[in-house]
Amino acid sequence: MAKIVAKKSLGQNFLQDTSVIENIVMQSGVNKDTDVLEIGPGLGAVTDLLVERARKVVAVEIDDRLYHNLVKKHGDRDNFSILNQDILETDLSKIVTDNMIVVANLPYYITTPIITMLVENPCGLKSLTVMVQLEVAKRICADHTQKDYGAISVFSNYHCDTELLFTVPPEAFDPVPKVTSAVMKLTFRKEKAVSPRDEKHFFSVVKAAFSNRRKTLANCLMQNFKLGREEVNALLSSCGLSETVRGEKLSLEEFRTLSDKMLSCKK
Repeated sequence: MAKIVAKKSLGQNFLQDTSVIENIVMQSGVNKDTDVLEIGPGLGAVTDLLVERARKVVAVEIDDRLYHNLVKKHGDRDNFSILNQDILETDLSKIVTDNMIVVANLPYYITTPIITMLVENPCGLKSLTVMVQLEVAKRICADHTQKDYGAISVFSNYHCDTELLFTVPPEAFDPVPKVTSAVMKLTFRKEKAVSPRDEKHFFSVVKAAFSNRRKTLANCLMQNFKLGREEVNALLSSCGLSETVRGEKLSLEEFRTLSDKMLSCKK
């Protein structure tokens, strides 16, 4: 069979380093009681290990060539099935089982949409063990004490326990990408990290706080919520926050307090 060449249009870089592959599968926690949703299996380097260790593997592959290659490779396995479609258009409720995790080497150009979709609509998923660009992993896993902290950090840590597991050099792939990668694990919380009175309002406050990192939180709130200076200063004071604090310094609990106080002020 002719070699399958990676498509730039799909952001394909095929993982080849066997030690990295083993580490991903091990860190995912897969075992014979676990089902796996594998997104973008590519040539099947990780799939090969997953079908050996998991109760069931459901792969979703958008590329027709890779889909047919994996059907030939693992189609006769009782615990393997594959869908030839876009994960962003996949109905997770028809796939997710009582004990399912996600393992994926995500295309970098659509990493955030895929993770957002999975986190917002987990359908009972237990965890995500995914390879992404290192800079993205840092932002997703950061807390308010780190410089990479942002709105995506709040979103991810609100829903999940996040952990940046290890970095992966460009040489682990074919073709070799121009960036360093990282594997991170997001484990869904049984309860959200904080409990705001209004979740939608909570995230609107978070979005506003990071809308302009060069501005203070006060200025961001004034601009996004049409509030006056005295009103905002009084609000921040009631939350125990400085008038000059920036959004990236607030913990999830401080964002919750701020969001709830804003709702109280509306009454």
